[in-house]
Amino acid sequence: ALQTFTNASTTNIGSTGSAYFATSGGNVGIGTTSPLHKLDVVGGDGEGAIAKFARAVGGGEKPFYISSTNNLYSNLSSEGAIRLRTNVSPDLPYSTGVDAVVVDTSGNVGIGTSSPTQLLTVAAASNPYIQIDQTTAGAGEFGLLQRYQSATKAQFTTNTLTGEVKIGATAASYFPTFYSSGSEAMRINTSGNLGIGTTSPWRTFSVNGSS
Repeated sequence: ALQTFTNASTTNIGSTGSAYFATSGGNVGIGTTSPLHKLDVVGGDGEGAIAKFARAVGGGEKPFYISSTNNLYSNLSSEGAIRLRTNVSPDLPYSTGVDAVVVDTSGNVGIGTSSPTQLLTVAAASNPYIQIDQTTAGAGEFGLLQRYQSATKAQFTTNTLTGEVKIGATAASYFPTFYSSGSEAMRINTSGNLGIGTTSPWRTFSVNGSS
């Protein structure tokens, strides 16, 4: 039978092994007799999950797990996504607030948008910058690298020691092209030839056009 203890300093409800439900100094412990926080959960199942939150939908669960390896897992489906919201009203947590970060059911991540269309979509009403800071003086190069099958193919980097800004291809068979109004305007081929108005520059500097 369930028993209620009034003003008890510690309440233990044990089953077998090390299963405990304890209150001490206002802290609640599950799987521990010495909770250090308001809710302290210790232990896990055979798959490493120490906590599970689920809502039954259509006869199946849509659970959210916290694992003993400091990972968060969610069984996403077509019904929803993982959302981190700001400015949420305590009384209306589902219909208020602003989506700060969203991971949709396809695995796309949105920052500033609830409908990411690519693996990473960043949106803002104005000035949607992506900022990369190098905080150590004289540390060298930083920026963006584009990789294919673990090999770097192109880069957009800055070297703080030399002042060099690198834009372009780094692999032997890759080359940079520049577009205007949806059409190629200029390219530097793998031989280092620069072409304007041509996709096959035949000299160091090749220009093709009527004006």
